[in-house]
Amino acid sequence: MPQIWQEVLAQLGPILAKQLEKISGVAISAPKTLVLCFDARYNLQYEHCREPTFQARIEEAMRRVTGQSWNLRVESEGNGAAALPAAENSQSRYRRQRTEVMQTPLVKRAFELMGAQIVQMDESFGAAPTGPPNAEETPELEEE
Repeated sequence: MPQIWQEVLAQLGPILAKQLEKISGVAISAPKTLVLCFDARYNLQYEHCREPTFQARIEEAMRRVTGQSWNLRVESEGNGAAALPAAENSQSRYRRQRTEVMQTPLVKRAFELMGAQIVQMDESFGAAPTGPPNAEETPELEEE
């Protein structure tokens, strides 16, 4: 399985492969079901890999490498009771941020026209700049 998984990662491209580097384990459950387990501290990666488009890409790569169709299940494993509330907060924050960013006209249009996907979000994305601009950064207008 490790060799097959490395071949799958090579076919997925650098962004998705980087997300999948955070898995704590790959297992086969039931016939033709691949289970990817994420540690609770990697909830952002867990949420990304649960997206249907990402799952479809992983399943397709598995089919190309093995010649057989596979189902994919993405799971998050907690590290004790203390890790679960933090995981839930992280997941709800991710969902809230995703919902908010989808209200941005540019992002919404990119999804509609190009089938864009959110891969990573900066914490300050879409926030209004704070304070007045510096005089050095403000272009001077020429008078005629």
